[in-house]
Amino acid sequence: MLVALGRLDAPTDIELQELRINVQLSRTYSTHQFTPYDGPVILFKTESHMFDAHTLSFGWGETLSPDTPVYPLQGWHEDTLLWHGFDRIVDVIEARLHRTGQGAEPATRPTAIAES
Repeated sequence: MLVALGRLDAPTDIELQELRINVQLSRTYSTHQFTPYDGPVILFKTESHMFDAHTLSFGWGETLSPDTPVYPLQGWHEDTLLWHGFDRIVDVIEARLHRTGQGAEPATRPTAIAES
């Protein structure tokens, strides 16, 4: 209705594709029966998640071990991956791999992204 009234732009093809993907993922998740998993898992929580999501293991509470670690990240999803959270994600994963004896040399991080 907002699009028809000219108060909102029509969704782009990419936005429509993202919506279709999200709908498909939601359908798949809601109909799939997951079996419990007691192996190592790491969850990350951005500031966009509600507190209840954290306490319920983001919907994985019945599947994952109750002591599955959840690491907080600053910012919302996109901000976290593009800016300030990426290094923390890398650090947590590298530390976990190192502790389990599966780690190699720390990854080399680019100092800047070259513009083309």
